[in-house]
Amino acid sequence: MEFARTLVDGLRLVALRRPSHRWRRIGPGEFWLAAVLLLAVNFVEAFLSVPGPRQFDLDALRGLSFYVLLALLVAWATCVALRRPALFWPFATLVLLAETLVGTAVLLLDNTLIDWLWPGRDPDQDQTALLLWLAWTLLAVRRLFDHLEPQRDWPQRSLAALLVTAAIALPAWFIERGSFFYPADWDAAPPEVADAPVLTIEPEDLMLAQPARLDAALAALEPQRPGVVDLYVISFGSDGSERVFRNETLYVRALFERRFGAGGRVLALSNDPDLAAVLPLAIRANLGAALRGVASKMDPAEDILLLFVTSHGSEAHELQVTLDPLPLAQVDPAWLAQALDDTGIQHRVVAVSACFSGGFLPALEDPRTLAFTAARADRPSFGCGPDSDITFFGRAWLTEALNETADFVDAFERAKVAIARREKAAGYDPSEPQVARSAAVEAHLARWREGITPGPAVPFDPEGLVAEAVR
Repeated sequence: MEFARTLVDGLRLVALRRPSHRWRRIGPGEFWLAAVLLLAVNFVEAFLSVPGPRQFDLDALRGLSFYVLLALLVAWATCVALRRPALFWPFATLVLLAETLVGTAVLLLDNTLIDWLWPGRDPDQDQTALLLWLAWTLLAVRRLFDHLEPQRDWPQRSLAALLVTAAIALPAWFIERGSFFYPADWDAAPPEVADAPVLTIEPEDLMLAQPARLDAALAALEPQRPGVVDLYVISFGSDGSERVFRNETLYVRALFERRFGAGGRVLALSNDPDLAAVLPLAIRANLGAALRGVASKMDPAEDILLLFVTSHGSEAHELQVTLDPLPLAQVDPAWLAQALDDTGIQHRVVAVSACFSGGFLPALEDPRTLAFTAARADRPSFGCGPDSDITFFGRAWLTEALNETADFVDAFERAKVAIARREKAAGYDPSEPQVARSAAVEAHLARWREGITPGPAVPFDPEGLVAEAVR
C-alpha cells in the first residue's frame, strides 16, 4: 500500500504536480520496489518490440543495474550538497520513478503522436524523443525540488534540477541499457563456410554468349498491359566471389514473381559461376542493354521499373563487378544515373545493397526516382562474406518487411529498425540506410498497389532458388 502511494507520487511528478506530503516515510524498501518496476517496464517494452521467436538476454540486467546505482549516487550527492541526509531515500526513489515513468510516456508518444506529427522523419537521425525526454525529466525533477526544498529560491531549485537531470542523462551516451530480448536468429550458428565459387566455363565462350543470352531473356519478358500499372524488375548481383549476392538476386526474382504479381516481368543478372550457363552476367554492358530492353517492353509513362543491385561497394562509391578471371568495368553513380535516364522511364525505384552505397544518392536523386541504399555514403553495411547467406539489408527489406507490406517506403522504414537492432546486437557501427524520396513515384506506386493482391510470404530458401534457376 505504501509503495502504491509512492507510485502515485511518481505519476504526479510526471504530470508536473507536487507529490504528497508523506515523502519522509519513503525508505529503502520502496526504492528497491521502484528498481523492480524499472526492470519490469524494460522487460515488457523489450518483449513487445521484438517479434517472436525471441531470445532472452540476462545481460540486460547489467545496464539497468547501473541506472539504479546511478539514482543512488545522484541522491547521495544531492543530499550532501543540500546538507539534507533525510532526503536520501525519498529523493532516490522519486527520481528513479520519474525517470522510469517519463521514459515510458515518451516511448508511447514516440510510437504514436510523434510519428503522426512527423510521418517522414528518420528515426535514426531525429532527436525529438530524446529532447522530449530531457525536457520532461528536467521539469519533473524541478517540481520535486519545489516540494522537497520550498525554502530555497527558484534559481537555486532550477540549477539543482538542471544538474540532477544532467547527471542522470549524460551516462546514457556511453552506457547502453541493453534489452531483455532479441530475435532468436541473431545467435544462430553461422552456416558452414563453403568454398568460393569457381568459374568452369571458358571465359571467352562465356562473353561471346552474352548478347544471345540477354536477348533471349528480354524476349521472354511479358509486354506491358495498357491501362494497367505494371511493375518490371531487374535484379543485378555483380560480385561473383560470394554466394550471398547470388542469393539476393534470385530471391528478388522469386519475391516479385510470387508475391507481387510480376511473373514474366523480372530479369535476373548474376555473376555467380554456378549460374553462368543459365543467366546473363551482371556486367555493366548487360545492365545497360537490360535497362534499354526492359524499357522497350514497358510504357515509360505508365509502368514502374524496380532495379535491385547487390554487391560489395567501395569508399570511392563503386559497385564491384567481379567474375574471376575476367577484367570487368565497375558501376559508378554517374554511369548508373545516365543509364537510367537513357531509358526514358518516368517511374523508377532503385535499391542499392552495398557498403558505402549512400554515395549513389546524389546522382540518383530525381523526381522520377525513389532510391534506397543499405548504408550512408561513409558507412559500410553488413551481412556479406562467405559465411553469410543474405545481407542485413536484404534480410530486413526483402525477406522480412516486403513479406509484411507492399509499400516499399514503409518496408524500408521497418527494415531500418531491424537493421539497427541487428547491428547493435553484433556490436557494429550503425550503417544508417538512406532513402531519397519522390512524391511522384510514391503516388504511382500507390496506384500499382491498388491493382494487385499480394500473395503469401515467400520463404528464403537459397538452395531451392538455385535449383529452380538451373532447371
